[in-house]
Amino acid sequence: RTATICFDFPGHGDSAVSARELNLHNCMGSLMEVARFAREAFPHVEKFGIFASSFGAYVSLLAMDDLTDLLGRVKIVLRAPAVRMNKTFLKIARMGEEDLLKKGRVICGYDRKMEIPYSFYEELLKHNCVADYDMPMMILRAELDDLVDGEDVEFFRLLNGKSCLVTIPGAGHRFDHEGELCYGALLVIPKAYPAGEWTLKAYEYTERKPLRFDNVKTECASPGAYAWDMRVYSGREGQYYGSIWEIWFTPAEGGESRCVATQEFLMMGN
Repeated sequence: RTATICFDFPGHGDSAVSARELNLHNCMGSLMEVARFAREAFPHVEKFGIFASSFGAYVSLLAMDDLTDLLGRVKIVLRAPAVRMNKTFLKIARMGEEDLLKKGRVICGYDRKMEIPYSFYEELLKHNCVADYDMPMMILRAELDDLVDGEDVEFFRLLNGKSCLVTIPGAGHRFDHEGELCYGALLVIPKAYPAGEWTLKAYEYTERKPLRFDNVKTECASPGAYAWDMRVYSGREGQYYGSIWEIWFTPAEGGESRCVATQEFLMMGN
């Protein structure tokens, strides 16, 4: 069995904490509080994982020493990581450093607007997360990311020799594409599998209707990690629907296709 714990930083999403409390100390404190809860709620779990996006990836990297002390060696997936968060923040603010200093604050955000002071930007300048963490991690980069520079992500990957970088074609920073819901599915092929064709299929749960008209296929001649760009029905905003995802394999040397993995997911419309 697996369990997923999600939370929002101060001023983000459904957090009851005001954006006035948005600073790196509070964000890392929130992350560590969740980690302590996970450790206490699941005392027998030996392997924990961290999936962090953008600013969350930046905060997770800053807190990595404390996280590994508490949880042990964790499995890490970083999605569109803002490894140079000070640069990303200026892009979000849509102004340069001098203009931000003159104004003293900026109002920005996605679904929830926040008034952020210049002092927060100063914090970002003082805290650099670009380092060699000497641990395996997977980095998902959005091909059309307009907030995180691809060169910065590539430099971070080269610095971390145990990392794996996968680029999701057509995805923006929030992993959407022209208003559609975009999922970057990652296929990791074990060494035991021969060459062949892999197919990712997605269905609506109750009536098993395809969530897209065509399935995503990849011909793989050797073990490794391969990225899929999967755009599916986005659903109605704020409403949920069930889905079933399947991975099928067809041997290159002939033989019948077979389903090798299936997983159910609860999807939320956007």
